Amino acid sequence: MANARSSNPHHMSCAPPGLAPRRSMKELTEGLVSALQSLIEDYGFQAPIHVCAIARNGAACVGTYSTASEGLDWEGHYFDMAKDWLLPINMMFVDDRGEAASVFIQTRTSPLIFLH
Repeated sequence: MANARSSNPHHMSCAPPGLAPRRSMKELTEGLVSALQSLIEDYGFQAPIHVCAIARNGAACVGTYSTASEGLDWEGHYFDMAKDWLLPINMMFVDDRGEAASVFIQTRTSPLIFLH
């Protein structure tokens, strides 16, 4: 659903005022992995894949998925770990070739992926 204040179809609206949908760290990890799997399987992204994610309330992480013997390995840093991750969450992925994608998690359903 596009925000009525913006003509940009990629600018998505937040939750209605007064609602604060939250994601736990486990749910955030599941969202990251789901988006990452889609980028690799559906769009041909290659490791290492650099990631930055930030929630509406400033909870954030930045890191890199690299090739490991049993799949991918995560090395990253989290900021404001005491905070829940408030939706929406915006993520950016950049792979080894410079391919980039924005991933937007607005609800508890599948993330929206925009390739650049």
